Amino acid sequence: MSFEWPDSALFQAIKDFHNAQALINNGSMLRDDAWWKRIERRAPDSHFAAYFKSDQIADYIRYIIQDGTFEIHDFITEDLLAEQAIWRFITSHAANVSSIKGVTSNDHQFGFYFKERQFKKEVVQDVMIRVVDATRFMQHYPWGDIQEPLYIRIEDALCSWNDRLY
Repeated sequence: MSFEWPDSALFQAIKDFHNAQALINNGSMLRDDAWWKRIERRAPDSHFAAYFKSDQIADYIRYIIQDGTFEIHDFITEDLLAEQAIWRFITSHAANVSSIKGVTSNDHQFGFYFKERQFKKEVVQDVMIRVVDATRFMQHYPWGDIQEPLYIRIEDALCSWNDRLY
């Protein structure tokens, strides 16, 4: 099923599915309604496609088709069957697109199951990360040559163990 920015139970199901997967997938972030609104403002031409198993969302993508390129912005799946279904949806656009482009987490085997893989894989670190253990992070951070005392105050509403002066 494919649609644009809806304000419906279907879109709420996609948001709920995204957050459920974010809890179990490395590198994913929970998105509240304000986050989704920001995405909508920044990419108003986005479309969504979702794959359902037993009346439940098992996969969704957020994408744009522009100038012959199918650009994937979100590709969230719960299993291989769902992923293959979405790839069939994407490849059904072959008459309208000459290339497929997208971003995924480093631990996702994007395109691993293709018979003839003809794509470029590039690792780029350009996203925000969440430090869960601030003490351990700071012990391993390459601080360089610090000449004066350095104090860092962290206020962390989600990880109370980080909430202190270092």
